[in-house]
Amino acid sequence: MNHDLTFASQMDMAQRELGAFLYAVSESYGREEADVAAQDWLNELKLLDCLPEPTPRDWRLVTIAAAGHLSKRVNKKLVGTGSPNT
Repeated sequence: MNHDLTFASQMDMAQRELGAFLYAVSESYGREEADVAAQDWLNELKLLDCLPEPTPRDWRLVTIAAAGHLSKRVNKKLVGTGSPNT
């Protein structure tokens, strides 16, 4: 029973972290970019080497890595268009 509780709390933390990240991306860059960012986040989660008991810090590291991918994409678009408003 304790393991189930731990698993449920871990999934709750992961959902909150991912949800906050995707909300921020969607508000700042739109739904399309949020969809790509979600895939980045999941890909980074696959690389996480602390399962089955990740900590809140681990979820944050996944988000930071996904944000790095987002930053590279956004910067590449800005350089390509020469405009900060696209």
